[in-house]
Order: sequence, then structure tokens, then C-alpha cells
Amino acid sequence: MNNFIEQDVSLEKCPALVLNADYRPLSYYPLSLWSWQDTVKSVFLDRVVIVSNYDRIVRSPSFDMQLPSVIALKDYIVPQSKPSFTRFNVFLRDKFSCQYCGSKEELTFDHLLPRSKGGETHWNNVVTACSNCNVKKGGKLLPHQTHQNGTSIDFMMPLTKDHKPYYKLDKTGVSHYWLTFDDAGKYSEDKSVEIDFEAIAQHILLLNEAANEKGWKIKKVIIKIELKDELYATPSGKKLKANGIYVVQGLSKLVNTLHDEHYHIDFAKV
Repeated sequence: MNNFIEQDVSLEKCPALVLNADYRPLSYYPLSLWSWQDTVKSVFLDRVVIVSNYDRIVRSPSFDMQLPSVIALKDYIVPQSKPSFTRFNVFLRDKFSCQYCGSKEELTFDHLLPRSKGGETHWNNVVTACSNCNVKKGGKLLPHQTHQNGTSIDFMMPLTKDHKPYYKLDKTGVSHYWLTFDDAGKYSEDKSVEIDFEAIAQHILLLNEAANEKGWKIKKVIIKIELKDELYATPSGKKLKANGIYVVQGLSKLVNTLHDEHYHIDFAKV
């Protein structure tokens, strides 16, 4: 294969699109492309079907061959159910923008829970960050500004399992922040475990009442936007809405994603 030589255009600029046996791309993100060397080798090993060619020729001492531009595998490969965890796919998920400042320049990725504190490299703990934000954050966690001022607090979501109070996940400590719940409030690892929205609403109402007695009030509640309707649908949630306790409407993608397993409450002086 190394005897093939270029005639007019650099062969490095002539990759082949690789289709599965059903003529769909083998992968989309990134798009499945093979180098010209791997493509030619697969043709000679009779592992692929040529679908389309470039107007370019590769030659050896014994024959000429038009270079394939699209090939299809003869044997079907079962696609992955989830995309591979790669730097490119993290950027793609985050729309090629820093999740802290929105910049699209000098992108890298950042561990939300730093590796020095036990953070793992997986989808739920890695976000796109520009180099400036990554350097500023370093190995630190970034609390809300109000956490730093002592006027807010986070509460882990109360849970039920088969409609009964469930406490086993309360033992996970700081790792509780990395639990994942879907937009209906169901735990990703066990759909029978659900967020108790009625308990949350009751808790917020009681907190606001206690705060009022001390000359304070609840300034705002932060919870994943997709969970807000579930909260308001409960009997106490309707009272919450009627009392005008503000639940934040618009959140950045990053902040929204981080508020599915806990809710954040800011307080302010009346």
C-alpha cells in the first residue's frame, strides 16, 4: 500500500466517508472518515463497497485506481447507544462555548468537581471552558455569590421510592451533587426513585414563614427549569405560586443542569 503515490492533489485531503452496511454514517459526531490508506486497504481486503469516487487517481507500479470518496461496510456494526466521551463531543454538547462566560475562543474542558477533590472525568462532571475561566477556577469549586455572603443555602431533593420516603441516597455526602434526575424528577439509575415535589413546596413555604418572623424573606428559589411545573402542580406548590415566591425562570445551561438534585434558596432583608 505504501507504493501508491499522489498525482495532482495531496491525498491527505482525500478522506473517505464511511457508511455502515445500512448506508448510514458509521458515526456522526465526529463524522466517520477514514484516511486514503485505510480506505484503499479495506477495498483490497474486500471489506467495503465503493459508493462514490474522487476524480483523483492513485497508482502503483502494476495498476491505477480511482480513489474512493464514500464507502460502505459489508458487515453491519451495531452503533453505540451513547456517544463516546471525547473532547469534541463535550464541545458539541456545549455548542462550542465556555459554560462560564460564553466565549468561543481557546476552548478546553473543566471538571466541575475538581479531580483533586475526587471529581471524575465523565459527562456529568465535565464542561467546556475557555482557557481564561479554566485558569481562574483552577482546582476550586465555584459557589454562588450568595453562598459566599452567607445569605443562601442548598437543600438536597427529598425523595420517594414507590411513593414512600426514601433516604438511602442521603448518605452519599458531597457526591449527592452529581446524582442525575430527568425532567420529570425520576432518578437516572432507578426510575422508581422520584423527587418529592410536595415536600419541597411545603419546606419552602415554612422557610419563608420563619424568615418573615425574623425580618427576612425568600428572594428567589433556583431549581432546574424543567422541574418547576412539577413543583407548581402540587397542592403546596400552588400556594407557593399564589404567595409570589419567585422561582427563577431563566438559567444558563450549566446552572440549570446543576440544579436537578438540589434546590437553592436566596434570602434577603424585608
